[in-house]
Amino acid sequence: MPPSQASIDDFSTYDSEEEYRLAQQEWEETVQQLHLLVSVVILPFVGKYLGRRWSQWDISHRELQPMRAIFVLD
Repeated sequence: MPPSQASIDDFSTYDSEEEYRLAQQEWEETVQQLHLLVSVVILPFVGKYLGRRWSQWDISHRELQPMRAIFVLD
């Protein structure tokens, strides 16, 4: 009986190693998908939003102080 017990332990170890490898592979795929989501979808929207906010702020400050821009450049 001890040899059969050893073979069962070998299979259970293999299963847990295989499960660990599959879990690690899924985790890496998930991280890759999140990275792709951030770089392709979220960052362009954030950049677009911040660019529009900056242009609105810049235009409003130029309208409020038109002469200051002239004197600062000279």
